[in-house]
Formats: sequence, C-alpha cells, structure tokens
Amino acid sequence: MVRVAFLSSWNAPCGVSIHAELLGRAFLRMGHNLLVYAPREYEDGVTHLYHVMDEDFVVRSYSFLRYDDRYTDENLIDSLYFDPKPLLEGEEEEEEDRRSKTSLM
Repeated sequence: MVRVAFLSSWNAPCGVSIHAELLGRAFLRMGHNLLVYAPREYEDGVTHLYHVMDEDFVVRSYSFLRYDDRYTDENLIDSLYFDPKPLLEGEEEEEEDRRSKTSLM
C-alpha cells in the first residue's frame, strides 16, 4: 500500500479535476491511501464546485486562480489563501509512524 497525496482541483467541472479524480480513484481501487488537498474556492467567479459532498480524503486548504488567467488587480491577488496546517500535520503523522516502526525493530 502506498500513501498518495494530490494538490489538485477536485469535484470541479474542469479538465484538471477530472484527470485527478480518474487517477485518484484508480489508486483507491488498487488499495492505496489517497489524500487530496484541493482549493476551498475559486477566485475567478467562473469555476464552481460541484454540489456534492467531498470524500473523507479531500481537504480544502487553499484558494485558486485558474491557469493562464491574467490578473492585474492586486486586491484579488492579495486575497489568495493557503493553509499549510493540513500539510504539516500530515508530515508530523508520517514522522511518528516512522519512529514507531523503527522502535519495533
């Protein structure tokens, strides 16, 4: 079993989201653990999330401007958000797992 993490769009009507979901669900079918860090919102006012509940492995932790959009409004750019806490917590859990496996040897 492999632990897989994506930083990607998820449950959104865009090609990146569909691609990530196809790959992610394939990993799940193979028995791997999946964790997806996805945008909590899209700042472009065009892209909207599907009206479905996210799976338990999805953590919404940042805001997002669509690729190739050219924004010059500094207020919009300054409003972007990223919460590193879920990433850091995952790293701490991984280190604890490593320590516990080492102590068992």
